[in-house]
Amino acid sequence: MLKTRGRPNFLKLYVGRLFRIVPLYLVLAVIVLVSVGFATHWRLNESPFSVSNEVARWLAGGVLDVPDVNAYHASLISASVTWSLSYEWMFYASLIVTAFFARNPLAGFLLPLVGLITVILLFYCGYRLFEAKIALLFSVGMIAAAVREPLASAALNGIPQWALSAVAIGAAALAVMGFDGMYGVAPELLLGVGFLLIVSGATLFGLLLTRPARRLGDISYGIYLLQGPVLLLAFSFPALRVASAASPAVHWSLAAIAAAALTAFATLTHSLVERPGIQAGRWASARINSALRGRVAVSEQSVRVDPEQPQPQSF
Repeated sequence: MLKTRGRPNFLKLYVGRLFRIVPLYLVLAVIVLVSVGFATHWRLNESPFSVSNEVARWLAGGVLDVPDVNAYHASLISASVTWSLSYEWMFYASLIVTAFFARNPLAGFLLPLVGLITVILLFYCGYRLFEAKIALLFSVGMIAAAVREPLASAALNGIPQWALSAVAIGAAALAVMGFDGMYGVAPELLLGVGFLLIVSGATLFGLLLTRPARRLGDISYGIYLLQGPVLLLAFSFPALRVASAASPAVHWSLAAIAAAALTAFATLTHSLVERPGIQAGRWASARINSALRGRVAVSEQSVRVDPEQPQPQSF
C-alpha cells in the first residue's frame, strides 16, 4: 500500500488474496466436514436447515465465524485456527479506507501510531476487548511497514547484524517466557520489536537465510491451517494416547512425528493447492483487468464516435 502511495490495483489485490487464502482453507473445511460426518455416523442430530447453515459457514472461506456442525464440536478437528481469517478479511476490507492515508508518507505512519496509542490507552483504562488486542497487532505491523526501509538503511550503515539478531531473539523470548499470555500490550509490543527487526534485515544469525527456513516460510500457511487434523489423528489412537499421557518422552516423540507429518502434508498441499491457486489468481486478475480495459476502450471509442451525430461525408 505504501509502495503504491495508496493507489494499488484493488482488483488484483483482492482477487490475489481470494485465490491465496480460500483454496487451502477449503481443504481444511472439507476435512473437518467429512470428519464430522464419520464422527456422527452420517446421521442428522439437528434439522437439515441448521446443518446446511453450519456447513455454509464453514465453506465461506474464513469470512464468517465457524460453528459446531450437526451438534459436534467441529473446532476440535481444526484446532480452532480459523478464527484469525475473519480478522484478516476485515483488515483487507479496511484497506479501502486506509489507502487514503497511505497517499501521504507522514499520514501513513501516523495512522497506525494513533491506533497503537489508542489501543494502549483502552487497555490501561480497563477495556481489554479481544478485538483491541488484534488491532494492536495490526497497528504494530503497519508501523513496521512504514519504518522498515529507513530502519533497514540504518542497519546496513553501521548496526552489526549480530546485534539486530540478538535483540530480535531477546524481545521474542521475553514476550514468550515473561508473560502468562501473548495477547497483551507488553508481549505484543515485544513481538512487534522482534518482527520489526526481522523485516528490517535481522537474519537471526543467518538462520532465516538457510534453505530449510525459506521452505518453511513457503509452507507456513499450511502448517498453521492444517495442524488440527494432523495432531488429532496422531493422538486419536487409544494406545498412543494412553502412552503419551503416561510418559513425557512418548508424548514429545509422538509430537515430533506429528510435526514431521504436518510439514510433509503442508509441503504437499503447497504444491498441489496453494501454488496452483496463486497462479489461478494471477490469471483471473489479468483476464478481468484485460476485459475491463477492453470495455473502457470501447466506451471511449463510442464517445468519440456518436452514431446519432451527423458524420462528415466524403465526396
